[in-house]
Amino acid sequence: MPDPAPMLHDSLMMGPAEHVSGVLAPVCPSPP
Repeated sequence: MPDPAPMLHDSLMMGPAEHVSGVLAPVCPSPP
């Protein structure tokens, strides 16, 4: 599981809902 810092960064950039969607069901290609 990634560190909370990158996760928070993704949440701020993508948004909590999109972040969760990207993790559970990636609809859009996420950056490596």
